[in-house]
Amino acid sequence: MNRFIFKDDFADQQSWNLLDWCAMHGGDEFSVAMLSLQDSPAPFLKRAEKLLEAFVLPPAPREFVVGDPLIREAPLWALNSESVKVLKELFPEGLFMYPTSEWEEGCIEDPTFYRRGALLLGVVSHEGEGQVSVTEAELAELEHAGYKMFSHSKWL
Repeated sequence: MNRFIFKDDFADQQSWNLLDWCAMHGGDEFSVAMLSLQDSPAPFLKRAEKLLEAFVLPPAPREFVVGDPLIREAPLWALNSESVKVLKELFPEGLFMYPTSEWEEGCIEDPTFYRRGALLLGVVSHEGEGQVSVTEAELAELEHAGYKMFSHSKWL
């Protein structure tokens, strides 16, 4: 079942706690969008690629929260404790951070996490919203832990 989350409900460490929950519940890979201005050297993206290179997986078709088509080829990286450290460096204000750097330096956005190839958690950075795809039991667990989950989105 799909539920929606909002940036305003995930201050400070809360988005990282949700990512830890995802990893403990089978999250095993992730994707991020890497954007840059045309003809820009994009040093932030080069740094991000270097930091993530140890976790690279082969690209594969994956579902996204937004875009056309929703299922498309995705750059993928392994989700583990070390790659989470890198994500914390790249998104120092949490998974909803937008933008992650000045546009002239390149920017990453829309961190999306998968469990055995299926969408588990997807953030749409510029909207400050995300989607969680979980079982009923997992939803109850998340809600019991204090995470606010909604059946409707504002923008997605």
